Amino acid sequence: WREVFGDERATLILAVLSDKDVAQVCEALRSIADWILLPNIRTERATPPSQLRKIFLDLARESEMTASFAEAFSKAREKSAPILITGSLHFAGDALAHLQGRPAAFEECAQ
Repeated sequence: WREVFGDERATLILAVLSDKDVAQVCEALRSIADWILLPNIRTERATPPSQLRKIFLDLARESEMTASFAEAFSKAREKSAPILITGSLHFAGDALAHLQGRPAAFEECAQ
């Protein structure tokens, strides 16, 4: 991040699976985040946004929960900061599908 953006801070959209070291992920990302958005993702393995928010509060960083990636991305676009979308591969797939205007893999399987 710093190699490209220097000291500029990002709007962070983050969703992490619960089998990861969630506290360490949050710790690593907090220093580059100006605003942290925590969407719900559609998998039982996801760390609840409320748990991520508590970790960020413990790290003295404010965050905001959102109902979906679409809502988080819409809010992130209100700021002029670069947007960093990160977390699990499952979440990356949902985010990419949304950005390309396609249904997420989960939605395609459900049809």
